[in-house]
This record gives sequence, structure tokens and C-alpha cells, in this order.
Amino acid sequence: MLKFIKHHLTSIDGVEIFPLIAFVLFLVVFIAAAVMALTSDRRRIKHLEELPFSDNLTDRTLHP
Repeated sequence: MLKFIKHHLTSIDGVEIFPLIAFVLFLVVFIAAAVMALTSDRRRIKHLEELPFSDNLTDRTLHP
């Protein structure tokens, strides 16, 4: 099975760039998620923590 895939991949010009693109995309998303998590407002995090236990489903405001 791997030989079948490897044969088709070697016949594609420029295929060696795809792993690099995938890695850069992963790195950008990971860094963005980390920055967002580290710089989030504590009230927003507390609100998101309480969402699964909230009885009021229409409440979309941030509570201090």
C-alpha cells in the first residue's frame, strides 16, 4: 500500500512543499490558540466555564 502511494507522490512536481505548508499552518494555529488562551479576559473564561451548567440558555452577556 505504501509503495502505491509513494509511487504516485514521486510523480507529482513540487510535492515536497506540502509537508512544510502543513507544518507552518499547524504552527500558526497553535500559536494563535496559545496567545488567545493566555491573553483572554478572566471574566470571559469564568463565563465560558459556567456555560454547561447555566439554566438560562438565552443569556449571552458576560457576568463579572
